[in-house]
Amino acid sequence: MTKDKIIEINCSPTIKNILCEALKSYASTCPTGNSKHFYFIKKSELLSIIDNIEQQFNQTANHFSINDDIMTHLEAAVRYHYDHIQHQIRANVDQQKHLLLNALHGMPVDDQQLEDALREDKII
Repeated sequence: MTKDKIIEINCSPTIKNILCEALKSYASTCPTGNSKHFYFIKKSELLSIIDNIEQQFNQTANHFSINDDIMTHLEAAVRYHYDHIQHQIRANVDQQKHLLLNALHGMPVDDQQLEDALREDKII
C-alpha cells in the first residue's frame, strides 16, 4: 500500500481564490451519475475539496495542503478555467495558467508573479 504524497501550496489569497474559482467552474461541468472512467470525480467531491482548501487557508493565511491523488482533477480544473477565459476574452492566458499549475506542484506563488504573468499575457 502506497501512501499519498501531500503537497503544500504556498500562495497569496488571490492565488487561492483563483484556484477555488477554477475548481468551482470545473465542478459546474461535472456530469451526474456514475462513470467507469478512472478520472471521474463527482461535483460534491470537488466542492468538498474547495471547502477543505478554504478551511485550511483560513487557519494559516498563506498555505494549504492537498493529496497528490487529486492532482489530475486540480490540473484539469485550472486548464478548463483558463481555456474558458481565453475563449471568452480571446486573449492569451498561458502565463497565468502556467503559474497556477506551478502553484499546484508546490512552487510558492505570489501576487507579483501573477501581475507579471498578466503583463506577459498582455492582459494589463
